[in-house]
Amino acid sequence: MKSRLTNTQAKAIATMVLEHFNQHAALFINTDEYIKPMFEAANWEGIKQNQTIRVQAYKDKVIQIATKLRQEIGANALSDEVWQQAKAEYCNLLQLHSQSEWAKAYFSSVTTEILKCHYFDNPFTFSKTHSLTEQLATPSSIFALSSTHSSDLKPVWHNILSYFDWQTPFAHLETTLTNIMQMLKTHYQKPSVSPTEHWHFQVLNHPIYHNQHAYVFGQMIQNEQQQTFALVITHDANALLCIDTILLEHEQIAILFSSLQTYFLADLDLPSTYVEFLHTMSPNQSKDGWYAFLELQK
Repeated sequence: MKSRLTNTQAKAIATMVLEHFNQHAALFINTDEYIKPMFEAANWEGIKQNQTIRVQAYKDKVIQIATKLRQEIGANALSDEVWQQAKAEYCNLLQLHSQSEWAKAYFSSVTTEILKCHYFDNPFTFSKTHSLTEQLATPSSIFALSSTHSSDLKPVWHNILSYFDWQTPFAHLETTLTNIMQMLKTHYQKPSVSPTEHWHFQVLNHPIYHNQHAYVFGQMIQNEQQQTFALVITHDANALLCIDTILLEHEQIAILFSSLQTYFLADLDLPSTYVEFLHTMSPNQSKDGWYAFLELQK
């Protein structure tokens, strides 16, 4: 009888937490739909408010479901056996879930709230493991382009910027791209790089927004040579878009993120593909760190 009750309680917890998480996640999957127009209009206050709302919404949802579990199941008085089984049941429900890593972090936050313990003292949090969806993740969050050869990359940069379909025009784009080409030449003057072979570009298919900037992350690949880059897009004094700079080194990207201690806004249809891609660009930043930066782990 006790075992049957434990099973019932565990399944109820797992189902309720996941349903609540799905409701929360649905609000933030299509970030581009509302952040992109704000960025184009230089509505920095709107972006800042949205960032604050996202963080508070997560906290509110966690408290809301924790309160519901206390009231309906008596969650604060349940045994460790029930919680351990609830965690296992939750894991089973996440086997093909596209936001499984985010959902696990949510479960950890909920149990921490209910048990009133510190996150790292909570025995029912999830350690970082590779989920089935992470292992099978398709490159749906990445788009690819190839150039004619390494001396003819400017059309590729035009295509990358056009892909994001920003409605505000760029200022001095040709001059800026010429300068970028000059910067890149110093990086691919290496024996392993051929001036006559194609470069293959891989780019995250949504920019990541933070305060007054949009970041376009990608890689240039030729044979075994891989060149990381991050385009930093902002507005000039005339309210036109401009490329503020291009970051070309793992260390530069790591410094960028370590200096910005707030969350970033990105589309979250399949978070693991973003994190995997960003981790290859800046391997010194842990995957847990990338999840935290994208507001996927608390």
